[in-house]
Amino acid sequence: MSVRLHRVRAAAIGAVLITAVSACGFVRPPISPAASAPPDRPISSDGAVAPGGATDAARRAGFNPGSGILWMDDADRQRELDAIVATGARWIALDFDWNSIQGDGPTSFRWDRSTDTIVREARARGLEIVATLAYSPPWARRAACAGTSHCL
Repeated sequence: MSVRLHRVRAAAIGAVLITAVSACGFVRPPISPAASAPPDRPISSDGAVAPGGATDAARRAGFNPGSGILWMDDADRQRELDAIVATGARWIALDFDWNSIQGDGPTSFRWDRSTDTIVREARARGLEIVATLAYSPPWARRAACAGTSHCL
């Protein structure tokens, strides 16, 4: 593929993505500005006091800390979750490590290896969870993917 064709294709894809994101309405509705806020009410970057303690954008926002959070030691994981909550975000996206949950075979379930702890800690902080089942165990992989848990 020529460089020119590659650039044209990349520009077209970029334009489509910008249009799609704009059409989704990712714009925070205006909030009345206030001179100061009570200590328990965050102030957004435009100086507006957030109603109910979080901006509308924060209520719709979340974080995906990656699969590494599943394997952090307790103190680091809790510090990470506390930092997420401190932003006002209400959602966390997590990879549920299927290989960890069912790595011993199709009839074995080990939720306690990583999943239960992060779910319990996130929920205790009021975070909603969007889970993605990822990293298939060897017994569930197709032959072409025998060497990796990241095969599509």
